[in-house]
Amino acid sequence: MENSDFRQRSMFAETWKRLKKNKGAMIGLVIVVILFLLALFAGVIFDYDTDVIGQNYNELLQEPSWKHPFGTDEMGRDLLARIIYGSRASLFISFAAVCLAAVVGCFFGAISGYFGGAVDSIIMRVTDMLLAIPETLFAITLVAALGTSTFTLIIALAISNIPIFCRLLRSSVMTQRGSEHIEAARAIGAKTSTIIMDHILPNCIAPVLVQFTLSIAVTILTISGLSFLGLGVAPPKPEWGALLSSSRSYMREHTYLTIFPGLAIMTTILSLNLLGDGLRDALDPRLR
Repeated sequence: MENSDFRQRSMFAETWKRLKKNKGAMIGLVIVVILFLLALFAGVIFDYDTDVIGQNYNELLQEPSWKHPFGTDEMGRDLLARIIYGSRASLFISFAAVCLAAVVGCFFGAISGYFGGAVDSIIMRVTDMLLAIPETLFAITLVAALGTSTFTLIIALAISNIPIFCRLLRSSVMTQRGSEHIEAARAIGAKTSTIIMDHILPNCIAPVLVQFTLSIAVTILTISGLSFLGLGVAPPKPEWGALLSSSRSYMREHTYLTIFPGLAIMTTILSLNLLGDGLRDALDPRLR
């Protein structure tokens, strides 16, 4: 057990050492950490009732200034405050949806890859059907049927991402199940659950981590698209896509209303992609 813990610490240290050498990945990591901290402490920085949803008709459509660095919207609300609070919705929903998808997808992927046969065929046909439906279209259909809510949005986005993790882990498990250490575990009478949890999954975690970061980036873009269409986060709660949607009528005279939310989406997705690419390189055994 001590040797296993030592190997895990050594692998983490080696991965971190390789990741630090990738400047793009470190930039992405720093931006992601800053965004999560801003989302976490948004209530300390701004007052929700006053700055985020409170209407101030004396400061309608104010250009960026020292008082309002990102300007104000058509109701006099501080745009910077709404963007920071909007990160809460985008990051929380995407993180929750991808976490749920990773857990369910990895569970069925491990079963499919380890047992094969009829079980594999059934699970793969279900994932094929889910993959045939575009993520945004599936989310629109489910939200329209069940109503607009955060829970519905998380479930819709999670179901769309499950096949990705399922297929990813299935392929990883299939390459691991015939290896010598797995055969040795079977020979000494180890339980199937023990073999999968203790011997197979730890060796399959690298591609799952990479896919996790990339899926969060795609999910944030999907959430923004749904909110832009009015099927995402319900107003007056701010969300980046909803901010873009409400600013369409003013974008000619007040371009900052669309520039700053758009930059928030672009920066977040770019940083997550940089981090994902860096993790892929750091965890790739062929590059060690």
